[in-house]
Amino acid sequence: MSIASLSIGNKVVTSTEDICNTLNNYYCTVGDKLVQSLGRVKPSDLIQYCSPPKLQIMFCNLVDPNEIDKIIMTFKNNKSPGIDNIGPKILKEICSDIVRHIYLIFHFLQELLLIP
Repeated sequence: MSIASLSIGNKVVTSTEDICNTLNNYYCTVGDKLVQSLGRVKPSDLIQYCSPPKLQIMFCNLVDPNEIDKIIMTFKNNKSPGIDNIGPKILKEICSDIVRHIYLIFHFLQELLLIP
């Protein structure tokens, strides 16, 4: 689909190049024209368009030990260990022994609103 002609004021533009240039000139000046039409605006004027800030809008469900267990069991054995040098295979083997401790750490951090 293409534009066959474009009317600008009293002038009709028909060549593809002239149509492109006319549209470019128009869209390149939209911002400047808008700023001029608004007049002088102070930063404090913009506050009327902003909604009041919403504090503490994020809500997270508390971590469940079963959820932690499921996540650990999805670790891929062929991945390298982290900085603690404990690999995924070892974590899977000791999962039932450590899942409760990990749960307590996450629960404590969530209660303090320090989401890890």
